[in-house]
Amino acid sequence: TIVLAIFIHFNQTPVVKASTRELCYIVLCGMILSHLSIFTILAHPTKHMCALARTLPGISFSMIYGSLFIKTNRIARLLAISKKRFPSKNLKFMSPISQVVLTFILISIESIIAIGMLVVEEPDVEFQYPRHQLTLLVCKESPITILAPLGFIFVLILLCVWYAIKTRNIPENFNETKFLGFAIYTTVIIWLAFFPINYGSELQ
Repeated sequence: TIVLAIFIHFNQTPVVKASTRELCYIVLCGMILSHLSIFTILAHPTKHMCALARTLPGISFSMIYGSLFIKTNRIARLLAISKKRFPSKNLKFMSPISQVVLTFILISIESIIAIGMLVVEEPDVEFQYPRHQLTLLVCKESPITILAPLGFIFVLILLCVWYAIKTRNIPENFNETKFLGFAIYTTVIIWLAFFPINYGSELQ
């Protein structure tokens, strides 16, 4: 939230403009939403909270990684055309508006998947009995309702990894891709650790 406030305050400065500020705003809003979605997961299970817990994380992640994918794709295309001595044609979908539209298309795909999973399996609560003398009140959900929304996010992350690798040798004075690459590589490690930790425990 503080970073978002700083971006808004210095909105017209060259540094913020050069960072593809529209996509940065979407990333920052997605990060805020992803942190807020934690409270829906930790809250007392109800039908409404279970619905939010199944949709908010995926939508917030699509805001983050959808923006990063569009951002790294743009950098890769700029890098590719800069290597050509005689560029054959202008690059399409490079304007800030088109970048935002493409990002919202990706967010819409994730939203449709997440809402579709609510239709496939309505949110509900249930009691689980992992062991004797222990009863848990949890959200009723099958693996597909969790993995389907996260599957699209994982595809976005893999695409980000691909473009981060493609742009790793960008000139030193434009080192944004190194930070993007570091963030995405870290994300992959965290996600690989998430599944065994989350699904290997009775107290998810």
